[in-house]
Parts: sequence; structure tokens; C-alpha cells
Amino acid sequence: MPLGTDYKKAKDKLNRYRAGDPVLSRVPLSDAFGQWLKLYVATRRNEKGQELAETWKDHYLCRYFTGTLGSITGDSIRAYRLWLEKQKVGEETLSANTVARIMSDLRAFLNWGQGRGAHRAQPVPQARHATHPGDRAEGLL
Repeated sequence: MPLGTDYKKAKDKLNRYRAGDPVLSRVPLSDAFGQWLKLYVATRRNEKGQELAETWKDHYLCRYFTGTLGSITGDSIRAYRLWLEKQKVGEETLSANTVARIMSDLRAFLNWGQGRGAHRAQPVPQARHATHPGDRAEGLL
């Protein structure tokens, strides 16, 4: 289990783990999502945003991701996005905007987990934005 490169912080973290603090990378994802909602979302979002985050957690995050927090990889995130794009709401699939917002919540969750020492580096793949010929301004090329 990586404890970091700062000796004092690593020693403190090790002592906390020995005293019984849970190792976040080994915490079940459903529990970690619940902690994120309670500790992070509740202090940074209005009531509607909190309800939406909880709904997305229940309908998408917890349905797709199982296991522990440390099991999330860049490839599993890419696969999750593809899975989201196929999910139906009524007769239609989720809109591109909704998929982007759910992915943004996943990124916020992983950032929160990284800040708490759940994993060494965030597994979120770097975005590569495709450009469409119609998006380019005339005369700038």
C-alpha cells in the first residue's frame, strides 16, 4: 500500500491505518460513494445538486462500478462512458450533456478520493477533443 513520498505524512498515515482507519482503496465503492455524498457533495452543492448526485450514484455509478475504490482504472472509466451512452431513459438514450455531467461527478468523486489518499494517481483518462470541420472559424486556418 503506497503511503506517499513525504516521510512524516506517510508515518502518520501508517499509524492511522494501524489504529483502525479504513484503507480507502479497499473500501467498497458503494460505501465510498456514500461518504463522498455526505462529506463532499453536501458541503459544495445546493439541495437539487445533492439530490441529482445521489440519483446518478444509485442509477449509474453503483450499478456499473462494483468492488473497491482502488479497482477503478482508466479503461474501466472509458467503458463506463460507453455504457452510459447506451442507457435508456424512457425510449431515448441519455443525452450527451447528461453523460458529460455524470462523468464530471465521477471525476469529482475520484478527485475527492485522491485527496483522501485512496489512490496514488487519478485514473481519469485525459480528454482529447475531436474537432468538427464546421467548428472552425473561416479564415483562421
